[in-house]
Amino acid sequence: MHYHGQHLVEQDLKDREKAHHLLHKSLLKRQVK
Repeated sequence: MHYHGQHLVEQDLKDREKAHHLLHKSLLKRQVK
């Protein structure tokens, strides 16, 4: 059985990963300037 909470956790991890990548990209752009 798949818990509903588990799906929310997985989605949260994905969103956090995306945010981390975006933050990393913006930091790299700042260093280049």
